[in-house]
This record gives sequence, C-alpha cells and structure tokens, in this order.
Amino acid sequence: MSRRIVLIRHGMPRIEEGVPAADWQLSPEGAVAAADLAAHLRGFDFDAIASSPEPKAAGTAQAIAARLGLAVEIDPGLAEHARRSVGFLPRPEIEAGIARLLARPHYKVFGDETGDECYERFAAALARQADKGAGDVAMVTHGTILTVYLDRMGRLTDAFAFWRALKTPAAVILAGAQMQVLP
Repeated sequence: MSRRIVLIRHGMPRIEEGVPAADWQLSPEGAVAAADLAAHLRGFDFDAIASSPEPKAAGTAQAIAARLGLAVEIDPGLAEHARRSVGFLPRPEIEAGIARLLARPHYKVFGDETGDECYERFAAALARQADKGAGDVAMVTHGTILTVYLDRMGRLTDAFAFWRALKTPAAVILAGAQMQVLP
C-alpha cells in the first residue's frame, strides 16, 4: 500500500469578534466532531499528527490524537494563510477576500501573504512531515491554506467552491492520484 497524506481541517472554533481568528479556541462542539472524525482515521499508519500552532487546530489534533493514541507535533508551516491585519470581518467580506486570494495567488490581495507564499510554506511543512517516516502522514491545518495547496496541486476544478463547501472538521485523503473528502 502506498503512503497516504491526510490533510485535516480544524473543527468549529469558538468565534470571538474581538479576538484575531488565529487565536480562536476549538469550541466544545468542534472537539466532539474532531474526536468523531478519528473513527474514520483508524485504518491509517500514522506515527504522530502534525498540527498548526493555532489553538483551534491544535485542539482538533489533540482530540483526534487522544482517540488514536498518537502524539501531536506542532509545525508552524501548517498555520492558516496569514491575515491578522484584516481583523474581524462579516462572512461576505471574508468570502470576497478569499475569492480574490484564490483568483490572484501571485499578489497580496487579502491579508499578509500571497497565495504563493502560503503554498510554499505549507508545501515545505508537508515535506518535513513526510520525511519523518514511511507511514501515512496526518496534518491538521486550515481551510484556506488547504484549498490553496490542493488548487496548486491541480486537485480542484473550482477552488472557491471547494473552500466554501469544506466542513469543520474535514479530512482530505490523498492517495496517489485519488482524493477523498470526509465526512
């Protein structure tokens, strides 16, 4: 069996309007959903779960790791597309910014880094994690950077539609040319 890469979007955070999204904690419902997602990941050969340092992602990784008996390793390269300068925005404005980012990845059109910059950071993190062993790779990350990566890898036909439809949590399983999204 060939190596599989499992990219996990964090569970539902506790949204706090006065707190940057990068600092949001995992909600209690998000923790339960993340633990439930672990049942779908039992057949994989993970040595550990790598996670973004952001609290909602690290909490998701901890919930999954506890169910699977794994350690969690923090990797800063798995953090979300940097956009602390954006602040709290209503959902339509976030969606418009993400649409611009996905349409123009070479330019800084939303937030503090381009799509290209976050792709390079994420791809380097994935390579670091893959170099750690021969088993399957599990990484907990975020919706935007996950979408940027999959789009760049030619896995998506409509990146914005994928981003909008991606649940919290969700697992994207890459096995050779195959891609499966759970749940």
